[in-house]
Parts: sequence; structure tokens; C-alpha cells
Amino acid sequence: MQHDFQINFMFLQLQGNRSTLAQTAEILLQVTEALMFLHTLGYSHGLVTSHSVLLVTPGLAKLANLEAMRPNTEAGVREDVVSLGGLLHEMITGE
Repeated sequence: MQHDFQINFMFLQLQGNRSTLAQTAEILLQVTEALMFLHTLGYSHGLVTSHSVLLVTPGLAKLANLEAMRPNTEAGVREDVVSLGGLLHEMITGE
């Protein structure tokens, strides 16, 4: 049975340590690839936060909350990119 875990960046901490740079980069890369795929289909996500990323297993991320998608616009793509920056900040600082 597959379990989806909402990303909780405290969950990513390994025995009291912040998530490693490699873990952070891998998860961010997976989210970025999912967003790029949505953009090629003509949609923007519009709500990329730690609550819209699921960890299927440690190191395997899924982009969720796809009901928030909307037709792609330049502003929507820009919003997704800015949201990725916020996600990265949260992953690195835990805040």
C-alpha cells in the first residue's frame, strides 16, 4: 500500500539535522520537473507550497493540489517560479 506524506520539512530532518543539500536539490528538481510538465500542457499550478508536495517515500516527491491548476499565463508561470523560491527557502531554513 502506498502512503503519501505531506512534506513536513521537520520530517526531512535526519536525526536532528537539517535535510542535506542533496535531498533538498533532489526534491526541488522533482517539483520543478512536474511544474515544467504542467506548463508544457498549458497549465500553471498556482499554489506551490510545502503543503502541495507529497513525499511518497523519502526522496520521491509528488506535486499535489492539482485542483488549483489554471490555464497557463505569463503571470501564472511567474507565480510558480516565485513559489519554488519560497519552497527552497523553507526546505533550507525549516521556516
